[in-house]
Amino acid sequence: MIPAGGQSCRGPLIRNRKTHTPARRKTIEHYSTAGVCDARPEIVRLDEITDRVLVVRVHWPWLDDQGNALGAECSTYTLRRDSAGDWRIRTAIMHGVEALN
Repeated sequence: MIPAGGQSCRGPLIRNRKTHTPARRKTIEHYSTAGVCDARPEIVRLDEITDRVLVVRVHWPWLDDQGNALGAECSTYTLRRDSAGDWRIRTAIMHGVEALN
């Protein structure tokens, strides 16, 4: 999964181009230019606010086509359980790019 992008080195993950707004296309281009082919979310922190609301901090390492880390970013998501019991993202906040140490 590519954070906010919808593109991998093997081609688009989102097949419906109607969903590719100019901002989304710019994001996809940014990750592609940087050589990012994949990102695997790692949950850093999960807070259960209520039985229907979660706040989750996620670290997104950026990986090249060989699986090597190129950098990372961190985001926090607020999720709410709907009436069917499924979790839905309500807010997403990107904290910024993390440097490799």
